[in-house]
Parts: sequence; structure tokens; C-alpha cells
Amino acid sequence: HRFVFAGDNGNIYAVDQIGRLLFCRDTTRNGTGTVTDPSVIGLGGWQAMKFLFYGGDGILYAVHQDGRLLFYRDQTQNGTGDVGNPSVIGLGGWQFMQFVFSGGNGILYAVNQEGKLLFYIDQNRNGTGDVGNPTDIGEGDWRLYRFVFADHNRAIYAVDGSGQLLITRDEQGNGTVKVAPPTIVGSGELRSTAQMMNLADVSSQILQRLNPDRTVASRISAVVSLAGTDMPTSDPLEPIMDAPVFPQPMYEALRELSQDLLFPGLEHVPQNTVALLKTNTKFIESFLVGLNAEMSRELLWRGYPTDQRGTYFRHFWDSFADGNQLADIDAIHTWQPLQLGKNAGTGEQIVLLLRGELLRRYPNSVIYAVKAERTEGGLDLLPGPEHERHPLFRGTLKPDVTFLGFDLTEQEAIGDPGWFFVIQQQPTEPRFGMDAADFTKQPPPLTTWNNLSWQHVADTEVALKALSYASAKKSLPISVIDQVEWGKNSTQQAYITLQRPLRIAIHASEMIQAG
Repeated sequence: HRFVFAGDNGNIYAVDQIGRLLFCRDTTRNGTGTVTDPSVIGLGGWQAMKFLFYGGDGILYAVHQDGRLLFYRDQTQNGTGDVGNPSVIGLGGWQFMQFVFSGGNGILYAVNQEGKLLFYIDQNRNGTGDVGNPTDIGEGDWRLYRFVFADHNRAIYAVDGSGQLLITRDEQGNGTVKVAPPTIVGSGELRSTAQMMNLADVSSQILQRLNPDRTVASRISAVVSLAGTDMPTSDPLEPIMDAPVFPQPMYEALRELSQDLLFPGLEHVPQNTVALLKTNTKFIESFLVGLNAEMSRELLWRGYPTDQRGTYFRHFWDSFADGNQLADIDAIHTWQPLQLGKNAGTGEQIVLLLRGELLRRYPNSVIYAVKAERTEGGLDLLPGPEHERHPLFRGTLKPDVTFLGFDLTEQEAIGDPGWFFVIQQQPTEPRFGMDAADFTKQPPPLTTWNNLSWQHVADTEVALKALSYASAKKSLPISVIDQVEWGKNSTQQAYITLQRPLRIAIHASEMIQAG
């Protein structure tokens, strides 16, 4: 799972590998019980979140990869609800935060790229507010920590690079008081002030503990250990030195420099376009090799103990599979003398590009690939989840471009029978209305209510523009279909005007010219 986090009263939320939001419960909360089987409370799209966390009282906050801060609510908190239709409460820039987490009661904390701890407040806590104008409340550089999180009483915890747990507290919780750097939890010994002390013993112990023969040797042995002569290593001659690792997908940094560096010629892609591309493994390898080489030089210049053989950046795309981040290149010191482009960890991938208003109007659309099968009528979609491929990564480009990467090669995608790419409306987001009218043609026959269009309730385009609503008293050519009657009651009227979810399947061969 990409996300797993706690709610109230033993509730547990998770996002599975195909982007569904799951709910389960630890019934006893004492380590003796069993966790209930998960139920699906959110359908699709949750894997596109960069941050997802609980805010108390059934509130879920999410940061989408495009930088929006979203507000959700689990109304039932028992696994029977439907968590969907988010409200946007923060516009842009949230995807660049190092950490985003809740302090309870509408308080949100974030650590930005400069290492500042920022304080935000969601005043309304109902999805109608605008979370902005942060206050810098942190002392020191908060980028130094591997994890930063808080409880709902404003206690802020951090885990440092050596794995120690630290704690501090936002005493006021209103953005007006600085938060001190965290200190190690449980360091030192707590003693009662009433306890009698033998000053001579204390003096003797202090001198012993300050003795360099003891302190220096203990400190070195605590952080340095010598490997045995038979210790296996990946390098038969010498293991590389420990090196920092940066999980950030580096296409984001390249995109911020210039979108032309990532996708030259984007301005020539027409509006409302769906196209297939393939990743340039030669470019990805050369870019990451250069980036790692420059990072080695920077570490050496700053006095960091390095042999300059570490691979600090292995991720170009934000790729995940089975909840694990996928590396785009293997560790550079393991490369063989191969041609450029042959050392990629993930290999060639197909990228589906969409430009236009589609995903702006339907941001929760589900997009995936389905293996094709050849039938008497031509190509069709193979049924069953085992024939589906879901995106490994997803990204956006300004102003209206979304791209998704799939674990498919060009030959697999267009081959015989190849693969379809599916864009599907969320079935949990019902829409009501009638089909658009085309007064240059006759309206479709009313053999089913799904054929109902505005042309059936207005005779001309002028009459349609004059309508402020569709009258249920309007007589239609046919008023009863399948025992459902036009204008009888609200239930039947809702059934008649329900717009069925749309699914479009486009074969890869229609978007790639073979040969």
C-alpha cells in the first residue's frame, strides 16, 4: 500500500496499488484482536496523491501531485461510506513541500524546501475555507529529519538520520510562537527532586564519565564497526561508502527549470489531444549520471566523507508498483559496459499524454490499460483485472497536460492484439441531464430513456435557449418506457435523466504509427 495511516477509535485507512481508498478497524486496540477485512470507501485516483493524512473528526486531507490541497470527509467512519467529491482548500505549490501533516483541530503543519516549519489553519473544517498565508514557526532546518509528524495535541515528532525519535511542542497552536528544535525522547534519567544525593558519589561518577579513555573509545565503537574478513559485499574488491539518498522524482526539478527540457514542442500539441509517447531511456540515464556526478563533487567540496561512487538520485519519474517506489536506473557502480540506455532499472515505458479540458472537468477519471483480444467483430477488451495495467507514474505540465506512464513497450502496445487505453468516468459521481441537441438532424428515436435529448423537449434552438428548466408536464412522443413514466414522480424522473458513466477505449495502434 502506498499510504497507511490511523483515524479515530482504531480506524485504519489505506490506499491500495490500484488507487482505491480502503477502511478497516482494529477492534480491540490492545494487540490481541484482529483487524477487520478492508472495505472500499473511495474508488480510484488516490494513488495520484503526494500526501494523504487524517485530520480528526472523519476529515482526510490530501495533496494532489498537481499541488492542490484537497478536503475529504468520511461521514460514517465505519467502512460503509463513500469518500469522494473533494473540495479544493489550497491552490498550488503544496507538491513542493517536504512534509505535510495535521496537528488536530484544523491545524496543518508543512516543511518547505528551505527547511522552514510552516503553520496553517483550516478555520472552517468543512471544505469551504481557503488554507493559505502560512506562518514560519520553526527554529532550525527541518529538512534534516527523515520523518516529521504530529499528534492531535500539537506534539510534533521527528526521526533523525540516525533513527532517533525526537519531540517538541507547538505550545500555543495559533502560529504566533516559535517551536523549538525537537529533542531526543527519553534521553537522560528522570529523578525526583526530593531524592537524597551523595555529592561525593556524583563527583566520582562525573569524573569517570568524562575520562577520554572511556568516552572517546565508547563513542567510536558505537558508530564504527569493522567487518569480518568473510563479510559478503556486492563489490569483490571494496564496498562503496555510505551515501545520502534522495527519493524525489527529478523530472519535477527539470520541469521547474523549463518544460521544454522535459517535453520540447509541447506548444505544438493541439487542444483535446490523446497521444502515446515512449520514455527516452538514453536521456534519463545521461541526466541522472550527470546529476549524480555533480552531487559527488558538491559533497566532496563541502567536506562530506565520500568516495564519489554513491548513487544519490535514482528516480526520474514518480514510479510506484505494489506500494514500492521504482528506481529508473540501477546503482551506477553496478553498471556494466553497455550502450547508453541499457542500464535503466525500469526499461522503456509507454506514456499516455492527454491535453485539454477533460481532466479539469473530470479530475477523478480512472485511466488504465487493458489487453486486447481478437473477436469475430474485431478487437475487444479482455475481461478481468489480471489483464489490466495501471499507471506506474503520473505527472502534469502547464497549463493543461497530464501524462501517465505504463509498464508496456511500444511493440507490446501496438502488437497483435495489443492493448487498449481506457478513460473511465467515476461510477460514484452520478450526473443528471439530457443529451445535447443537434437541430440539424432528427432526434434519435425514444426506444430507451438513454436516448432522451433536449431536442425532445424543445422544437427549435430558439425555444431551447428560452428554456430555464425542463418541464415534467411537457408531452413527449413516448412517455413510458420499461414501466418508467416521464413526469410521474421524482424517483422516475431521476432514473430517466441519469447520465450513464462513460468509458472510452482507444487502441494503441490508433495513436502510434506502426513501423
